[in-house]
Amino acid sequence: MYVTHDQLEALTIADKIVCMSNSYVQQVGTPLELYDRPNNLFVANFIGLPPMNLIEVEISKEGNVVSPYFDYELNQSNKELLKNYYGKPVVLGIRPENINDHGTIPFKVKYNENLGQATLVHGSVNEKKMTCKFKRWASYQENEIIMIGFNQEKLHFFDKDTTNAIR
Repeated sequence: MYVTHDQLEALTIADKIVCMSNSYVQQVGTPLELYDRPNNLFVANFIGLPPMNLIEVEISKEGNVVSPYFDYELNQSNKELLKNYYGKPVVLGIRPENINDHGTIPFKVKYNENLGQATLVHGSVNEKKMTCKFKRWASYQENEIIMIGFNQEKLHFFDKDTTNAIR
């Protein structure tokens, strides 16, 4: 057993992780399980560098994501997943690498963080700060508007009240 507060270290060397907060076990699993299927908002926000983008949204009666920042049409499987949440607030989670630059949502670039094989692009959607991670070198200019979209298979949804993942 090895104890660390460094999530990157835990993800790198562990076969199994016990993620804790305030003396309570939040999730137990392999590093990939915690990364790909976080049980709650704490795990979603704690595991991953940069952290998951988390956005409070409402699910419309048509099954779309509605927020002060954007409206986004969900695919049929996500609509089915969220059918009990129509008209209710939820938290949408999207990891930076699951955002693409060929969508319908205007994203205002603040700055690029080039990492060699990938670029973190920091900016906002209608004042909501977000980070994108593109698998290439990018050189967007400050205040440039790019159109982003989400990989629908990689969206995460969390109950706003319980903070638990909606599965």
